[in-house]
Amino acid sequence: MENKYLHANWVSFFILLGITLAWVSNAQANDDDIIDFIPAILSAAQNSPAHPPQIDFTGTWTIHEDASSLDPYCAGSVDYTVTVTDLGDGTFSVDFRHKVVQGVMVGESLVVSFTGTYPEDGGTTTSEFSGTFIYDSTAGYSASGREDWSWTDGDDSCSGVSIFTGFKNTP
Repeated sequence: MENKYLHANWVSFFILLGITLAWVSNAQANDDDIIDFIPAILSAAQNSPAHPPQIDFTGTWTIHEDASSLDPYCAGSVDYTVTVTDLGDGTFSVDFRHKVVQGVMVGESLVVSFTGTYPEDGGTTTSEFSGTFIYDSTAGYSASGREDWSWTDGDDSCSGVSIFTGFKNTP
């Protein structure tokens, strides 16, 4: 992942260096003037812009899920907790109620997805699931996503869509 703040510091450094070189080439500066100006360039490059907060998606999250289906037995809402674990190298594991999904960092967001089946309520759910965990400096941590699913126990079946939203719990 590219560190945009480090990149911005180098850009600031080279802009100030360019201004300095232009000043030196256009002015009749002596060596002492140039040497005195270099610490100002380095200080500006080091201190601008401010470094971002450490983004940490690991921990427990509270999730609210709304399931819609034509079959009222399969529709409804539920609240539950998920756990996000850092596996290293920008990959994560998210333990949802009935499935563990893998996620990767994309920019400053954690993106998770799952396509497959899992056991649920005495039957099997077939799922296509995707979600995003986000950090916003103003709003904090939030999560949202969607699951298109179908469920069967061999005798009964239903299908629908679940939408989830959530937030990271504070320790």
